Amino acid sequence: MKKITFIAAVLFSLFLLACQSKNEEPGTSMNDTTMNNNSSKISDDMDFLKEAAEGGMMEVQLGKMAQQKAYAKDIKDFGQMMVEDHSKANDELQSLAQQNNINLPDTLNEDKQEDMHDLAKLSVKNFDKKYVSMMVEDHQNDVDKFKDEAQNASSPQVRQWASKTLPILQKHLYKIKEIQKKYNY
Repeated sequence: MKKITFIAAVLFSLFLLACQSKNEEPGTSMNDTTMNNNSSKISDDMDFLKEAAEGGMMEVQLGKMAQQKAYAKDIKDFGQMMVEDHSKANDELQSLAQQNNINLPDTLNEDKQEDMHDLAKLSVKNFDKKYVSMMVEDHQNDVDKFKDEAQNASSPQVRQWASKTLPILQKHLYKIKEIQKKYNY
């Protein structure tokens, strides 16, 4: 199975390189620097997809926690929006990964698991404040990363998915900043 995944990743990389080489002038060839840059961009795309998968999983889990544990109705509603929107984005990302034989993580890394555990231990009022703070910071970072990928990803499919997902993340950031301002967090 690992061999098949490796071969698929190599084929996907070659496909992306072939797409890039179509933009070259006739009679020219790719030099080592161009090949290294393309290889690096492909690696960046894969890292982005893996990070997005993990972040999406965390958003869903935290959204469920917010629906159960938050005090403020606005925060419970925001948690529900996180579950709905990020579940859909996660499904689209999983489909994209499967089409390109990319293995995405199916569990959170230790740091994210620890963040979840720490948040679960908080009192209701402290939970609301910490959750809102985490969501503002997380969505600010996500918007920046998705903007970059929407413009600079080497794969057209990654650019398309990032472009499609970006407005949703921007909506989340706007909404959570409104909540932060309303409760003075």
